[in-house]
Amino acid sequence: MRDPVNARKIAEMILAYYQLKNEKLGNEKDLKKQSEFDTLTKP
Repeated sequence: MRDPVNARKIAEMILAYYQLKNEKLGNEKDLKKQSEFDTLTKP
């Protein structure tokens, strides 16, 4: 099984990527994707 610390780091990297993308594009589709991702990753 994967190291949970590693998994968390990866999730944070993906989130940061989406946030950067959202800032650049201001795209509603990306915002929706990000909120879906947030919902999936919430404990």
